[in-house]
Amino acid sequence: MGYEWKSNELIKTIELTHFLEDYISTKQIDIHYIPIGRGKRLAQEQKHYKLAYQYFIKLLEYEEKEKNCGENRNSYYKTDKDATAMILKKDYYSKLSHDFHAGYNVQVLVSNLLILMYGVFQDRTDYYTFIPMNNLYFKYYRKNPKNICADSGYGIYTNYKYLREHHIGNYVKFQTWSGEASGKSPQLFYTFNDGVMCLDTCIGEEISFNQDNHQRNKDGKLFKFMGCNNCKYAYKCKAKLKHKDYNYRTVELIPDYELLKEEARNNLQSPKGIEMRINRSIQVEGSFGQIKNNMNYDRIR
Repeated sequence: MGYEWKSNELIKTIELTHFLEDYISTKQIDIHYIPIGRGKRLAQEQKHYKLAYQYFIKLLEYEEKEKNCGENRNSYYKTDKDATAMILKKDYYSKLSHDFHAGYNVQVLVSNLLILMYGVFQDRTDYYTFIPMNNLYFKYYRKNPKNICADSGYGIYTNYKYLREHHIGNYVKFQTWSGEASGKSPQLFYTFNDGVMCLDTCIGEEISFNQDNHQRNKDGKLFKFMGCNNCKYAYKCKAKLKHKDYNYRTVELIPDYELLKEEARNNLQSPKGIEMRINRSIQVEGSFGQIKNNMNYDRIR
């Protein structure tokens, strides 16, 4: 045979086609006269060919599904291949249903009660719509916004870096903002110069990653905090205690992300940030309310 694969290697249909052609030629199988039905005896080569052909049909099906789904989605609808399977907000907040529907993610950029830009995306979350939306804004207006205020659905490291690189004021909430604001999940780590300090004022020692602590982020660094057994904030700490006999915890942090979150925190807590947060709630949510309720346009058509 001219084709050999490892057990974990992906095979494409074109490769499997060549393999089947070589197999038919080498074993001299007449594919037009293979017995079918119950009680029919097949040669071993014929059984192998029929099994490989079933794999070929399935492989075609999988490749078509991957093509329809694309690289950035995990699902699509058979009746609308551009739509993504989502639980709609109406069902989520009403708690009446948790069924998946064919859905799209509609984003708007609002300023002074005017929708300046909109976009329709396939993402189930808002994280990765932030940069494409701002790129669309720049494409049409040839400039970036002076400041951007958004909820915690956009507050990830990639988006914060985008704001810094484009010199846009960062008034975007991070993912733990709600917990910090309510006091349920206080800020656990503080950055200063090149160091990191925990809520109990313990300065973290940067250590190297090992087999037990795998690096999850390319910009992440591993820090070791001592004295955790006697820490009064231990019940709030999300860092795992390696063992009850060990008086330390290790946590992976991105120092640059912590600095960017600190910038966002200071901006959001300033008088201007409070005003922008109030306006965001009124203007953005009000725009969707106007479109969905007053204009009766609650579904993409």
